[in-house]
Amino acid sequence: MSGSRGPLSKNPEQRRRRNLPPAKTQLPAEGYQGDIPEWPLLEQTEYERMKWDWLWRTPMAAEWARMNIEPVLARYVRISIEAECAETRGSVAQSNIKGEARQLETLLGLNPSALKRLEWQVPEEQDAEVVNVTAAPRRRLRAVDPDAS
Repeated sequence: MSGSRGPLSKNPEQRRRRNLPPAKTQLPAEGYQGDIPEWPLLEQTEYERMKWDWLWRTPMAAEWARMNIEPVLARYVRISIEAECAETRGSVAQSNIKGEARQLETLLGLNPSALKRLEWQVPEEQDAEVVNVTAAPRRRLRAVDPDAS
């Protein structure tokens, strides 16, 4: 699959030079634990504050903090809320706002395709029970007629 930024990176097994380590940034599975930055724009609504706080607790926020992109994230919060607005549903302006929100989601790593393109990875946490079940050998099921003896 290709896009405006070129094809997605291949899995390490599919690369020609397999001796190169995968260039992945491991994001914290528990989310960003640092301080939530101040809102960089002039005013903030209550809904914008809630969405701002939620975004800063996602795993991607660890990279945003390193990159110092608070104004871009604040614009995303504002535009995404506007995209959710029902008053202008179906208008050309609303379509443009939704498109801008999708573009910012991609730039900020807020969808699976963007995570892959940015080479950001959130490690999956597995419970001990899940690991034990997957480690157990699989048995084949057989159909047995209960009336046959």
